[in-house]
Amino acid sequence: MEQERCLEILYEGKERIAVEGDIIVPDVKADVLKVLQVDASCHITDKGITSGGIFLEGILNVNILYIPDGEDESTGCIKASFDFRDRFELGDIDDSAKLAISSDVIKIDFTLLNSRKLAIKSAVCVEYEVIGSKQNKINQCEIGEGAECICDCFVENAIACNDDGEFIIQDSIEIPSTRVSAKEILKTDAKISNKEIKAVSGKVIVKGVVNVCVLYLTCDGGVDFCESEFPFTEVFDLYNCDPNDECSVKLSICDITSSLEPDSESDMRIINIECLVGASVRANCYNEINWTSDCYYVGKDTQLIYDEREVNCFGGRIQQQKSIKEIIVPDTNLPPVMRIYNVIAELDGTRMISNNGEVDVETRLKVYVLYLTDNKKCAVYSFKKDIPLSFNFSCDTAREGMKVNYNCCIDHISYNMNSMGEIELRCIIDFDICLGEKKKIRVISDVNVCDKTDKNDIIIYFAKDGDTLWSVAKKYAVKVDDICKINSLESDSVLTGQKLLIPC
Repeated sequence: MEQERCLEILYEGKERIAVEGDIIVPDVKADVLKVLQVDASCHITDKGITSGGIFLEGILNVNILYIPDGEDESTGCIKASFDFRDRFELGDIDDSAKLAISSDVIKIDFTLLNSRKLAIKSAVCVEYEVIGSKQNKINQCEIGEGAECICDCFVENAIACNDDGEFIIQDSIEIPSTRVSAKEILKTDAKISNKEIKAVSGKVIVKGVVNVCVLYLTCDGGVDFCESEFPFTEVFDLYNCDPNDECSVKLSICDITSSLEPDSESDMRIINIECLVGASVRANCYNEINWTSDCYYVGKDTQLIYDEREVNCFGGRIQQQKSIKEIIVPDTNLPPVMRIYNVIAELDGTRMISNNGEVDVETRLKVYVLYLTDNKKCAVYSFKKDIPLSFNFSCDTAREGMKVNYNCCIDHISYNMNSMGEIELRCIIDFDICLGEKKKIRVISDVNVCDKTDKNDIIIYFAKDGDTLWSVAKKYAVKVDDICKINSLESDSVLTGQKLLIPC
């Protein structure tokens, strides 16, 4: 069924959900001597709109790397999941409204209670939007025929259509024959890069690459990893989407599973990957809203009654990429880096401020480095670095105090080690920034018209400071063209003190 092409965000907000629980080490796993790394991802499994609010349910997936208390293996892993749910009261919501939700794990802490038990405390940040039909906020009264009118306009950035969903990417990685075959998968990481978006009639086409890196325990008790890239193309049906719409797509890795399979030589060298990707797709359109801001009737006394309305005006859009290069120096008290397994980078604490002619951005790049060491007892290690970043975008339409909506993500990341043992990091960050502001406009709500009581053939008028031909014509209820004609005026400008003949 075709949707309306004029939607707006009725409610939006950000909430923090605490997820806690205990993890018991399975009987088949060795005792925990030391925890190397704890990371987590979350996935919204169900959401909806109920009377007066919204609800959601989700899963927190936790992966723990640790040093076992034994001599058999150098690294162990534990996987666990925790369910969470919440409800947010918002007020009356129409049944036809749609709900868009994104989530991210912003904090994960652990306490090693004993060698067989860990306590996990995490925080999941949930951002939600309730999207519904846009209400007409102008609603001015009808202006009759014969009136002289001035029209005004503003541009609004409306949501043409919006949808979200999930899709699965399945593929395999084969461990090269030059490496030792796998015994157990310890950790699987994935990130999305090289995203391309194209809008066609009724559809949005999204292309990209999923970069997968798998850390595994080898058959001889060592640790190794392999990586691969899986290109994908996904088509989303947005029936009201137009090729001229500006589309944005948020992609996130909701869940990733991996399993080992023997190759033709019965060695465990095939790693099967299944990646669940969440997608939020939106098409925006620009609508020009016109209304009559002033009017009068020729030869009549016209009295106008105004109402004040608040409207959302489009203030400009910025779509740019920024490249950064940083040198990361590992702490000297850590085991030396032999090979880098993976570098994960994410933006945190982003703030954007609109000023006159520009938008200032402050954010923090949180970098997690997981690497292999030459210590067999501690084969895997990790550390993190926080890198403050600031950017400045020029925008002619930006003004101080404008509201800034944004979507920024890391589109590409690469790294290598130099001869000094430093990590040279390169990132490309995508910025999609939309500016807007609330304005108050006067809308004519009623018009009272009556015959003029004074009858004159002609009036001599001397223009005052601030006068325009429109204001003078309205004052005497004559046409602007008639004043121009009788005074032989070639432009609409009026000088203070200028003598004007007014035909009545």
